[in-house]
Amino acid sequence: MGAGGSRRSPDGARSFRNAVLARIRGGTRRSEARVHPFQARARRVVIKAHLLRMGPTAAKAAALHVRYIERDGVEKDGSKGTLYDARGAVRASIFEQPRPGEKHQFRFIISPEDGSELDLTAYVRRLMATIERDLGRKVEWAAVNHFDTSHPHAHIVVRGIDRDGRELRIDRGYISAGMRWRAQELATEELGPRPERDVRRAQGARGHPAAVYDAGPGARAPRSRPPRGGPHAGTERTYRRVLAHRTPRASRRAPAR
Repeated sequence: MGAGGSRRSPDGARSFRNAVLARIRGGTRRSEARVHPFQARARRVVIKAHLLRMGPTAAKAAALHVRYIERDGVEKDGSKGTLYDARGAVRASIFEQPRPGEKHQFRFIISPEDGSELDLTAYVRRLMATIERDLGRKVEWAAVNHFDTSHPHAHIVVRGIDRDGRELRIDRGYISAGMRWRAQELATEELGPRPERDVRRAQGARGHPAAVYDAGPGARAPRSRPPRGGPHAGTERTYRRVLAHRTPRASRRAPAR
């Protein structure tokens, strides 16, 4: 996923992969949470991503989306949603209009399976800080938590330009694998590994239950499946293969710098 742009050199794509893998190989903070993010005992997180290209009607669409995720009834007490970023509350008007030169925006839905046990705001802030470190960019983002479904989740809007005014592109491989890797890693650090009874129960069921959330008017919830290739397919080796295979092709459209 990403926006149009010039093709990166193979050296540039390789440097990006190496930088991300080097960051991902870092250890966790808690010894009891040293569980690989794709192992059976890792806390599961569903992520849905969408790219909005900022065409002639995109400003209106962006404003409608912000109003939609801030609508009444989504907070724990049934009140209106609150837009926030890394520092505190954010005025909706800031994200209702594109920045000069902004060609696209990213929309993410982050739905931890055990979201009701997390401080969702703190979790999202940690996740976005981790993503910034992985990308090596200061990202301009805002989020709203929703508690109006059986799975608490967060809607995140990420601008297509960073805080330095440079166009932000995110590699397809990172969006499809790296973000979920990071999200599951952080949830496991916070809550500890999944209980053995939950793992055994899940092994008796086919697939992986999808989180329930509202993606927006007319949107469909994504299919949620285990990583292809068996229960251990989501290892660092598999993620390295995802990046190695996808980044050269995606670099024409979605390089991250």
